[in-house]
Amino acid sequence: MLLNSLSVLNNYIPQLSLAVPNIVRMSEVHEKFLEVQQAREGGNGYLSIRSGENIQLKDVSLKTPGGEQSLINHLNLSVNADSRLVIVGRTGVGKSSLLRAIAGLWYRGEGEIIVPSDAQSCLFLPQRPYTFYGDLRSQICYPAAESPLSDEQLGSLLRQVCLEGLIERHGGLDSKKEWSRTLSLGEQQRLGFARLILFRPRFAFLDEATSAVDHPTEAALYQLLADSGIAYVSIGHRDSLMKYHHQALCLEGEGRWKLLAADEVSLTALDD
Repeated sequence: MLLNSLSVLNNYIPQLSLAVPNIVRMSEVHEKFLEVQQAREGGNGYLSIRSGENIQLKDVSLKTPGGEQSLINHLNLSVNADSRLVIVGRTGVGKSSLLRAIAGLWYRGEGEIIVPSDAQSCLFLPQRPYTFYGDLRSQICYPAAESPLSDEQLGSLLRQVCLEGLIERHGGLDSKKEWSRTLSLGEQQRLGFARLILFRPRFAFLDEATSAVDHPTEAALYQLLADSGIAYVSIGHRDSLMKYHHQALCLEGEGRWKLLAADEVSLTALDD
């Protein structure tokens, strides 16, 4: 009986050995989840994230992930339903980090950030929008599982974002391709704006979302965004962006910042 028991145990040892890396990985994920949960509650060097009607930053200070450097100190800011704000500054001063903090992806720092509890209220548009292998219809309607519009309406939407002819050029809305390789970066950015107009969130956050399009196309996209009634916050490095915004948050490095009227800001001067 003892020999049989040892044989059974010996048979299970290889399976247990194979399971160990997965168990360790699950433990690491669980520990990270607890860390993120603690971070969202604030305190001990982490931002506090709360739910509210609009977006507010109360005495927010951001630091690098290791806490070695201050990116922004004691920022107070409100993003309301009619806000058109552009965040400017040299590379590395914390522009994208600020957007990540509002999105709940950056916790290192202090202060309180209030964001709408409804996840559909905010849409973040990066410099390179997410695309994947699939049909063209699913690219336009992402992240929805099904299109809320008819094919004719989708075609009209693409024309609004300066993508006229895209459907015909690629063989229809059912055409399946690897769109990250098929579309240029400028086309992908215009596709991102199509998603914005389709889902109409209350707040849109654009991280250099028009960096790969020409000035006339950029003007058309921002005019479309303004006409939609969506409040938006942009990051960019073009002086042409200033005309589409009311205020400019200028990040000056070492935690310093100032809030100005957008028409008072020259990005060329900031770079100098």
